[in-house]
Amino acid sequence: MSLAERSRQAPLSSVVFSIIRCGRSFAEFFIPERFSSRDLYLARDASDGQPAIVRIWGNANGYHYLSQRLSELGAGIESAALPQTSRKPSMRFVWHNRLRAGKFRQGGWIVLPGLVSSRIDLSMGIKAVKKRFSRSARRASQATRDAGYWQSIVPCDGFIERFYHEMYGPYCESRFAGNEIVKSLTYVKSLARDSVLMLLFDNARLGRPVSFKGGSSLQDALGGVMIHEIGTCASLVISGVHGEARAAMRRGVIESLYGFAIEWCCEQGFQSLDLGVSHPFLLDGILRFKSKWGASVAPCATGVHDLAVRFENGDWLGREFLRDHPLIVQDGGKLAGLVHLPGEELRFSELAAAKRRLLIDGLERLIVVSDVAAASDAEGLVSEIGNVELLPCYDLRYLGRMCRVSRILN
Repeated sequence: MSLAERSRQAPLSSVVFSIIRCGRSFAEFFIPERFSSRDLYLARDASDGQPAIVRIWGNANGYHYLSQRLSELGAGIESAALPQTSRKPSMRFVWHNRLRAGKFRQGGWIVLPGLVSSRIDLSMGIKAVKKRFSRSARRASQATRDAGYWQSIVPCDGFIERFYHEMYGPYCESRFAGNEIVKSLTYVKSLARDSVLMLLFDNARLGRPVSFKGGSSLQDALGGVMIHEIGTCASLVISGVHGEARAAMRRGVIESLYGFAIEWCCEQGFQSLDLGVSHPFLLDGILRFKSKWGASVAPCATGVHDLAVRFENGDWLGREFLRDHPLIVQDGGKLAGLVHLPGEELRFSELAAAKRRLLIDGLERLIVVSDVAAASDAEGLVSEIGNVELLPCYDLRYLGRMCRVSRILN
């Protein structure tokens, strides 16, 4: 019986898992787990005087992710578990339950989805899907065939535990060292009945058929991905590789798995493919990787927390952060990109380049924040580009309120 046929029988395990997940989500609305307040202190050099302060309320994973993004600004960074000064922070980040998102917006905060999901519409057929691939995705798809890679679908039973420990776990540890977000084996096993494993092999290296008796073939696989179905939607649950993660990525293992998974799911008649979740930052590496396969972003339906940010003063930190780490902001069900472009004058080429780089599928518009003088010179250019809104804002303390009245998010 095919995976699609089994899923339409609505197995009891999926129902039970959904109930458990809903119960956990309900509890998380009122009792956030492992949340705390931390301060980050950033200074470019010793001559800067007092460092800029970023205050973060959230869990360890969120704190780690934001501290990495802030460290990329080229400033020295130190942290403290509790505030050590009464001085007002430059920026504040707060993870909060979605029931309170409206109050944060009214208070002048910018609200981001806690996580965004990436989904590919397969209903148009594989030819139309491939037309939506980026140039790098098309090159990767062709390189897979040139390299002699091929995939094989095997049942999860008898394989999933070894795959979890031998490929998925080491891949997460190597690829996301210091911030591993590892799904539990219990969770993975709960999905196994309605899932399959897609394993990737190097035909040129093996030069022989692979036997799956006893699960020994996992030793020959370059990597694999677990594909689960919910109704007419397939989703990629976990993926893993043999060996060091970055070496596997250089060989195109992860890209090959995604390309083969898209083709296989189309052949099976699935209407959509969920590639999983990412952080709500437009230049996030995982999000960009998924977007190049033609995926559209949307707020994660299963998450219970949103992220609010507020710029408390007009120092260098807010502008540089918004320039180097554009945000995905939301109001209701709409998403938009938010970026700051510096300079005394904005040119058509700069706005067009920002649109090409940042306006991914699923975003209604790109909000370009700039100084008043720069914005006044560029307003006539926006209508020619389309889907770009110029938002003059000299003082970022008022940016949240200006976004509220902007026609982008209303």
